[in-house]
Amino acid sequence: AARRALESVNRELAHVNAAFVEAMGEVAYRYDVPTGEIHWTGSRAARMPASLGAWLASVHPEDREHAQRMQQRADSDGATFDLEYRWRVDGADWRWVHDRGVAQRAPDGRVSEVIGVVRDVTELHDATQSQQAATRRLADLLRSIRDGFVAIDRDWRYTYVNDEAVQMLGCPREDLLGGHVWTLFPEAIATPFHAACHEARQSGQPVSIDIHFVPHQRWYRNHIYPTAEGLAVFFEDISDERNTQHEVAASRERIARFAQQQDAAVEAERARMAREIHDELGQALTGLKMDIGWLARRISTLPPDVARPVRERLDGMSDFIGHTINTVRRLSTELRPAVLDALGLAAALRAHVAQFAERSDVICETDIREVALDRDRATGLFRIAQEALTNVARHAGAGHVRVALAPVPGGVELTVEDDGSGFDVDAAVQGQAGQRSGLGLLGIGERARMLGGDAAVASRPGDGTRIRVRVPVVAIAAEADAVA
Repeated sequence: AARRALESVNRELAHVNAAFVEAMGEVAYRYDVPTGEIHWTGSRAARMPASLGAWLASVHPEDREHAQRMQQRADSDGATFDLEYRWRVDGADWRWVHDRGVAQRAPDGRVSEVIGVVRDVTELHDATQSQQAATRRLADLLRSIRDGFVAIDRDWRYTYVNDEAVQMLGCPREDLLGGHVWTLFPEAIATPFHAACHEARQSGQPVSIDIHFVPHQRWYRNHIYPTAEGLAVFFEDISDERNTQHEVAASRERIARFAQQQDAAVEAERARMAREIHDELGQALTGLKMDIGWLARRISTLPPDVARPVRERLDGMSDFIGHTINTVRRLSTELRPAVLDALGLAAALRAHVAQFAERSDVICETDIREVALDRDRATGLFRIAQEALTNVARHAGAGHVRVALAPVPGGVELTVEDDGSGFDVDAAVQGQAGQRSGLGLLGIGERARMLGGDAAVASRPGDGTRIRVRVPVVAIAAEADAVA
């Protein structure tokens, strides 16, 4: 009775175990080693291979030999059978399974049976393979990129360092991995890079920053990205770029200083020539006109038939000298308007715009206010206005021009705008075929930069042109003291 009760309990336990295995998506088996029979448990038992030969036939050919060796070891030595392989039942698709069986021994010590469980792990296997492939691709990508790359966990320890980063940081990989960032590089504490890393961690937003790494005397451009694990930092050596930028900036500064010196020398020479033309030629021509007047008064004593042609010749000479005097004055003014030095920029601009309107028949509007400027900036803005109006006369075909000069916070702003044909600014500056020359625009921009300011040109074909120049103010007193 006790034996029957025990058998009943065992059957009940086997039934419960089978139900548990079925619920777990697994199928249990008992492999009888002497007979080669396999007994399966669960609703799918009828479809399972019933013998060792049938089981081997259901294993994928590429996995079959290895599976058979493992099975033979379990049969002979009692080794645990633990293997993943591809398996197909009843002609279905190949599935990856995990098969784990434990050998049971008879009283004589020989292996009598193997009891195990087969579990379908296809989805897990595929996901693992995909993850491993993605990991390999990521590792290959990180190894191949030219930038240095490091991953830092939330404890500020390196968890990944690519080959470029090892070279840039100048530390062996084994010293970096697991090492604390601020312990390995204490000189980086309280630097902009240190602050940028904390900012990225706290804000959850990427941060980019250029830093000078003192130990190597090199410049690095860092892109810091927050991640769920900590930070990912890409960095590239930009020392050559920074050095080139520095050299270009220094060269540009030297060129600018030379241009300023040349411009000052040209303006001084213009002023000298204007004075000499006005004084020397003007006085000489005025003297000639006075002499002609003296001669004209003396010919009244001559016979009429002699006096008439002489008077006509003298009148022609007087008209020609008068015209020449006007030309001398115009050339002198164009070289260096005396009003610019005597009355300032505002008066010089008004006079120049009036002359432009008279010569070009363009309607000119002015809004020119008095401004306090040093000599160099006054001259520079006057030359810019000259160039802008020259461009209007040559290219714009405008009917209306407005010139404005006004003080603005920290400086002075000059504006010249017209309602002419307009043009493509980028194409003109780049010198594209069929476009007007951009040399005048480049000259305006360079002159504005030499004065410490900036120039902006806005134009579109058929929509006129607007040139705005803004320069800072330099104290007049300082210049006066320097001249004195």
